[in-house]
Amino acid sequence: MFRSIRFVGLLILAVTASLPACGTDAPSAFQTAPFTSGLTKTESLGDLNDADVATLCSSLGMYIAHDADFTEARCRVVGFEAAATASFAGHPTDDVLRSACSDAEDACARAKADPAPSSCSKPNSACTATVAELEACVADFVEAAKTTFLKLPPCALLDGSSFDIDESETPPTEMKQPASCQTLEAKCPGATTSTGLDSGNEGGS
Repeated sequence: MFRSIRFVGLLILAVTASLPACGTDAPSAFQTAPFTSGLTKTESLGDLNDADVATLCSSLGMYIAHDADFTEARCRVVGFEAAATASFAGHPTDDVLRSACSDAEDACARAKADPAPSSCSKPNSACTATVAELEACVADFVEAAKTTFLKLPPCALLDGSSFDIDESETPPTEMKQPASCQTLEAKCPGATTSTGLDSGNEGGS
C-alpha cells in the first residue's frame, strides 16, 4: 500500500482534512505571500496562550484554504491513494480505478472548512520552537507538497500500471521533510501528538 505523508512536526496536517474546495475567492496575498500567523515571531510555541493558539490555528487554516494549488495537490493524493486501494483490492478495470480516484478527489474538494479544528491545539510547554520557525515550516511544506503531489497522474490518466511501483522505489505519495520542519520537530518533541499531527503519518522519515 502506498504511504501517505509520513513526517512529523507539521501543524499544517491538523487542519488540511477539513479545508474548502479549490477556487475559493480570496485576496491574492494568501496565494503569494509566505505564511504569517500575526503572532510575535520570536515567541516560543510552548509559551503561547489559548488566544494565541486560536489565532495561529485560524490563520493557518485561512492560509491553506486560499491556496488553490495546495488544495489541488492535497486532493490529488487523496484520489490517487483511493485508486491504489481499489487496485490492491482485486483486479479492477481502468474505469473503476479512475472512478475511485475522481470520487475521492471530488469529496476532498467539497470538504468544508472548520475555522477551529479540534485537532489543532497548544503544543507541549517543552516546545522551544518559535512562531517564526513554525511559519517557515508551513511555507516550505506547502511548496514541497505542491511540487511533489502535482506530479501524480490525474484521475483520467490512471490505469493498472500506475501502481506498479517496485518496493525499492520511493512511493510517489511520499515527500521529503523540509529542513525547516526538521528544525521544528527537533525543538518541539511530541508536537505531533499534542496537535494531531500524527494522523496520516506512517513509518519514519
